[in-house]
Parts: sequence; C-alpha cells; structure tokens
Amino acid sequence: MTVFHRVTEGKLGSHDGCTIEDEVSQEFLDRIPGGLFRYRADDEGGTIDYVSRDVLELFGCATYEEFCSITGNSFIGMVHPNDRQRVTEEITSQIKCGNTDAVTYRLNRPDGAEVWVDDRGRYVVDDEG
Repeated sequence: MTVFHRVTEGKLGSHDGCTIEDEVSQEFLDRIPGGLFRYRADDEGGTIDYVSRDVLELFGCATYEEFCSITGNSFIGMVHPNDRQRVTEEITSQIKCGNTDAVTYRLNRPDGAEVWVDDRGRYVVDDEG
C-alpha cells in the first residue's frame, strides 16, 4: 500500500502551533471520483509518479504498465498530440499568476477515441524546490 502524508497546522485548521499528520491510502485515492494523478513539473514532459484507477480507465488501460507505454509515463504524453502545445502554454501562463491551473484537453488514447477532460491542478513546491 502506498501512503501519502498531508501535514496541516493546527487542529481543524486552527493555528495553535500543533501539527497533524494524516495518512491517505492508495485505496482511498482510487475511490475519489474523476481520477487523480501527480507529476513532476520540473522535468521535461512531467514524469508521473502517481495515477489512480479512474485515470487508467479513462485511457482504457487495465494496468499501470499499459498506461506508461501509451503516455511515456509523462503528463504531456497523456495529452492528445494536437492539444499539447496549447495545454503547455495555458498551464505555464496560469502558474505564473498563481499556484493553480485549469485546462481542457483530449486524451492521447491508443484506440483513437476522442475523450475530453477538464483538468484542475495545483503547483506545489516540495522540499527539493
């Protein structure tokens, strides 16, 4: 099981100085409707390090390995080739103004089916910058 940690300051959002750590399991993340994925924004193409089952289903994939072979395990590989430049420009522009982005694009599905998604992201700077 993969475990994700979220640290918040204070109890229930208060700022009394205590720290709360929550563990979120892979099973929990896989149950969130619509699908989730995470990628590194500091490398070319955005290497994916987490993808939920719903995202696999959107691509018509049975396994993570199949998804990786289709997308090259990168964010830009998820995006239909005809949408890649626009998506990259939109996300770059939005991140310059804040830490969130919203973009709509077609998926790069192996069967050629035209599937559009609304993608909402948050740019997070980790300890490594």
